[in-house]
Amino acid sequence: MLSEPPTQSPITPLRGLHNGPAIHAAVAALQGTLVVPVAAATKRPLITTGRGHREGALRDSDAVLNLHAQLFRNYGVMPDWAIVTGYGLAVLDVDRGGESAVADLAANDPEITAWLSATGQVRTGSGGRHYYGTHPVGVKVRSRTGVLAPRVDVRGDGGIAVVPDSRHRSGGHYVLDTDLNLNTAAAAEARDARTMFISLRERSDDLAPEQVPVYALPIPAALLGLIVDDDAKEVETPTSPTPPEVSNATARRRFAGLVRMVENVERGQSNSALNNAAGVAAALRIDRAEAEQQLVGAVMRRPHSEAPEVRRREARNTFASGWEWGTANPCEALKKRADTRTISTTPTTPTAPAQTVAPPCPATHEERRARGRADNDLQDTMTTDDNAERLDDLGEAFFEARPALRNLRDFARARHVAPWALLGVVLARVAAAVPPSVVLPPTRGSVASLNFFVAICGLSGSGKSAVMEAARDFLIVEGGVKPLETAPGSGEGLIAAYVHTKLENGKVRRTQTRRSVLLEVDEVQALGSLTSRTASTLMPFLKSAWSGKMLATQNADPTRQRRVDPHEYRLAIVAGVQPANASILLDDAAGGFPQRWLWLPTFDPGMLPRGQSFTEPRPLRWRVPIENAKIHTDGTTTLPGRTVMQLPNEAVEAILDAAEAQNRPIGAAPATGTDALDGHALLSRTKVAALLALLDGRAVEVTSDDWLLAGIVMDMSDRTRSEIIGVNAQSARVDADKKAERQGRTAAIAEDAQAEAKTVRILRNLERYLADGEEWPRAALRRKLRSSDRDAFDHALDRLVGSGLVIAEDRETANGPATYLRATGGTK
Repeated sequence: MLSEPPTQSPITPLRGLHNGPAIHAAVAALQGTLVVPVAAATKRPLITTGRGHREGALRDSDAVLNLHAQLFRNYGVMPDWAIVTGYGLAVLDVDRGGESAVADLAANDPEITAWLSATGQVRTGSGGRHYYGTHPVGVKVRSRTGVLAPRVDVRGDGGIAVVPDSRHRSGGHYVLDTDLNLNTAAAAEARDARTMFISLRERSDDLAPEQVPVYALPIPAALLGLIVDDDAKEVETPTSPTPPEVSNATARRRFAGLVRMVENVERGQSNSALNNAAGVAAALRIDRAEAEQQLVGAVMRRPHSEAPEVRRREARNTFASGWEWGTANPCEALKKRADTRTISTTPTTPTAPAQTVAPPCPATHEERRARGRADNDLQDTMTTDDNAERLDDLGEAFFEARPALRNLRDFARARHVAPWALLGVVLARVAAAVPPSVVLPPTRGSVASLNFFVAICGLSGSGKSAVMEAARDFLIVEGGVKPLETAPGSGEGLIAAYVHTKLENGKVRRTQTRRSVLLEVDEVQALGSLTSRTASTLMPFLKSAWSGKMLATQNADPTRQRRVDPHEYRLAIVAGVQPANASILLDDAAGGFPQRWLWLPTFDPGMLPRGQSFTEPRPLRWRVPIENAKIHTDGTTTLPGRTVMQLPNEAVEAILDAAEAQNRPIGAAPATGTDALDGHALLSRTKVAALLALLDGRAVEVTSDDWLLAGIVMDMSDRTRSEIIGVNAQSARVDADKKAERQGRTAAIAEDAQAEAKTVRILRNLERYLADGEEWPRAALRRKLRSSDRDAFDHALDRLVGSGLVIAEDRETANGPATYLRATGGTK
């Protein structure tokens, strides 16, 4: 099983995010073969496909890898992949029990025997076998069952075949099972062999396994005659409308444009552009040898990392596929005019004129809604764990994606701290070491700063301070700017850390003596006590500093006036946060303070059991990939020129899409699904992606891989922040209940005291009225009291009667029964 990326493959998968099926699908797409993602252990496509799975299928290796990683990130389950058959490619599908029929067929024809032995083939999870073969495009082969014998099917037009390493519903896997020596030798002699997959062949020496292409070989004529449609056996070329006449001058002009397009098309689109251009050239009736020489030559002039002979062979195969399509479909090919008008136009493949797979970041609200529907369909077809388990699985894949991340995770577990928390502190230290001249592009507004805030979240004693110390040991920085590591103070004190002001010859001289500050706060309560002071300026300064804005103080004393210009300073903050104290950050959500923080946990589900030995990896020696700042004798620094890191297209589209969603009148309802706490989510993700690129040794370009990995980090941050909010809310409810209980007890005590005072007052009045021994009717004595005390009369009377000081007698009077009261003796 191809479990990790080939070391010299022309594709660039990420370890941990791309598995064997994704790699095989990308290799097939690189040769112009259409592929589709399918739900794990099924043959159900995960994207909308039409026209026999051809509309919406992918034919670009980068698109395959990006979609695979996006599906894994969204749902925590890696999809499988399938080849779209037809258009010159067929698969003989022999289920278990059909081998004898194929053997009988081969026994009567040596060519079929040789083809079955040499062509690329895959053993299915149920014990069957897939034989991959090519045939002329003009010959129609439909997908049919039982075409040769029971349990012997053909996958042709409108069919799919699952790629190697994919899962089978029986629990097994599809396994590449090809005789590589026979396959390579036969492909060298065959004109129409097509590269399908990559296999690893062991060498006799101690060198790494050799990477060997696996080819689909031309289907022998005798076998092709048995599987082709009856109504198409005599057809050599497909019926096609007569293409419009094109003058020779027009054809030559369009062909020159095709050559320029192939040579200058965007990175990752060269194979699609070549396939498209070859089809148009065929329809223009350009000489094939000339067209192949110029178009393949245009590809070879582009920068590439593969060996020249490998790249040339791949280009020729792609050219041949496109040429066959253009020959069979000249009218459709000649409609592809847009691809030759400008080199910046992204070409579409001839057989897939409209890819319906939504990009990771839809550019419009309509695309966003369509993407949401597709996501719901995908959710229904894939079995997923709950969100926490999904993120834990993605976390392991994240740390497997790059050697530096893998080293970080292993170092964290050797020191018994959480990898996610260590990652956050390391990224803060990376930001602090990078000169402030490194900025993000002005996608919206102006350039953006890499200033970075991290909240390390956990209960008391969970290792927040230990993580900060471990990060200091793990990351050994070489070059860049050296930050001042200190604790926070006032806003004015923060500016004073960068700028020194003194009076010389009656004039105030301000000098920026420092470019970077790293604030470490063991417990966020310390930050809260500073921001809660009367007239404190720390909170507004921190908000401005996160964006790299100007920091300034005004004072009547000129020597106390300080200013730091925008993007001339670096600030990174690491704060330990207990859930019960998180309100210090969360309570200012309206002001955007919690949105500026990356929230990462101190919990590690993969922590090693106590007593298990683990070899601690070496610390990471990281050289800042930026020219060092020059430090002068007076303490000032001179920074190198500004470096603007470039973002991938999907990041730019996401930022612009968010800008479109936020473009609404004041008071209008926010877009559905938006959260106030996500106000700075895209800028935070962009900062994380840039810091991951810098940690990887790149200071110019943020790649799609960086953007994808940053998305996983932000998912973990959102999860941690939600958990903190939940715990904080529960803590607030408990505090409110305790407060209410205290208030209730206080109120009850006060009420009891008030009632007792009222009773004592009534007792004194009754004793005074009854002191002379006179009898009083109960009703008359009650009326003698003031109205506010009458509700306590019965209680006071019961106490007097019970103590024997008053005697109550019931009598019959002219007006009915009545109770008379009299004293039994002295009351003092």
